Amino acid sequence: MTAYAGEYDSHEVPTLKPGVWSIFRLLNLLGIAIIVASFTPVPSCADSWALPTTTTYTSCAGHTRLTIIPRDLESQLSYFDDKVGQVDPAGQKKGGSPFAMARLERLLNKRWQVVWESRIANEVAPVLAIVRDDGSYTVTFDDWHSVGYGPNVVVIYGPGGERIRALALADVVPPDYINALPHSVSSIRWRGEPRFSPDGNRVIIPMIIPMEDSALDSKTVDVAIDLADGQVSRAYCADVSILRRCRRQSRERSSGSS
Repeated sequence: MTAYAGEYDSHEVPTLKPGVWSIFRLLNLLGIAIIVASFTPVPSCADSWALPTTTTYTSCAGHTRLTIIPRDLESQLSYFDDKVGQVDPAGQKKGGSPFAMARLERLLNKRWQVVWESRIANEVAPVLAIVRDDGSYTVTFDDWHSVGYGPNVVVIYGPGGERIRALALADVVPPDYINALPHSVSSIRWRGEPRFSPDGNRVIIPMIIPMEDSALDSKTVDVAIDLADGQVSRAYCADVSILRRCRRQSRERSSGSS
């Protein structure tokens, strides 16, 4: 099955304090879920998400594959309801898997052989994953229904499935940059399609450059993260004009919410 991804709307939202913003997001998400459950069997809003399903990601040369098995949820509505009620684990399906898992396999002698199988960092499931062809490194991106939020925006796993580093978006770019990025109710539109560097030692992430019109075809600048230790390249900082624009947009958004 192909990888799923969230959709974004182009509406900006005001910058709020972290605690207030978390409650605001949950209440809005719960409202969306109620509308979806009551009026239509298929989510139709731009910021809607389907329940995650088992998804397999194959390396470029096809020699290695990673299968993500999400935590089992009862429904979207039960998940959001539990989040508001601070029930943990939110939306858990009775008798279902209580955590997200990943299984890495390599193609040897025309047969898939399991290299490792382990619990992963995501609460429910990642949005995307890539795997190096030799299976030495796997990288997951974002949490289901929370692109750009939380501590698992980028998670690097080693040869045996061990976690090398988990990064929040604030570990990759500064706060002004994050505030200037396009936001929706549930997500921050922060990246394009990631890839491995030609030498296989880094993950390259096309970082969205905040633009005045928040266009969906925004330009990007590559950010590199070392796979061995999760260290982030700050090459994008060389373009001072980008950071200046981000600071200005962040100030404008903050003043607009006051």
